[in-house]
Formats: sequence, structure tokens, C-alpha cells
Amino acid sequence: MSWTPFVDGQFVQSSGGLINAALIMGRDGTVWGNSANWPVTAQEAKTLAGQVANPTTIPAQGITLGGQKYMGLLADEENFQGFANAVKQGVSGVILGSCIIVGKFGEPHKNPNAYSFMKKVADALVEQGTLQ
Repeated sequence: MSWTPFVDGQFVQSSGGLINAALIMGRDGTVWGNSANWPVTAQEAKTLAGQVANPTTIPAQGITLGGQKYMGLLADEENFQGFANAVKQGVSGVILGSCIIVGKFGEPHKNPNAYSFMKKVADALVEQGTLQ
């Protein structure tokens, strides 16, 4: 199964313009699928997986995805948030048992809105048994 159409359909297209790119990856750092307009490298995904395993590192180190570094705003065992002021873009991630889902957004949208949307869709996919 290719996860890229799934990511674009479930997280980008259904967001009504809130999320402009998305990524789904395993907890081991393996990219399952990502939006074509957000070229996240294997090394960036592997680094993020390591950070998610120890979320206290995210505020100190920041998050780099698609060649863009985002200041780490907060992180815990369930989510993380980052923002790049220079480009007025942010990332919002949901951490599940089997995977990590990340949405990228731009101004005028804000982290809480992006996280709420990503979390709602992730919870629905877990309930349906698509993800765990």
C-alpha cells in the first residue's frame, strides 16, 4: 500500500486548507508516505523518531523536516509542535503506538488548530483500526 495518497487525502485535502503537507512514518524513522511538496529525507525522519523517543529534546534541538528547521515549542509522549518564524510555517505532530503523523501549516493558521485537526483524524483512524 502506498501511504502518500492516504496522507494527502486524509490530512491535506480534508483539512480545508489548514494543512498544506503531511507525513506519516514509523516509530523507527521509516517514511511510509509524505506529500510531494514536502521532501522529508530519510535522515530527517530518523532524527525525528529519535527525538520522539525522548521528547524533551525537541524544544532544545528543534525539528528539521523538508530542509526547514522549526523551533520546538512543546513536546510530550503524544504530540509535538514547532514553528519557523522566518517562513511563517509550523509543524504539528501526533505520536501513535505504531507511527508518527506530522502536518505542516502556514500562516494565518496556528499550532493549536493544526494539532486539533491532526489529532481528530488520527483518533478516527485508530478507532477504525487503520492505524494503532
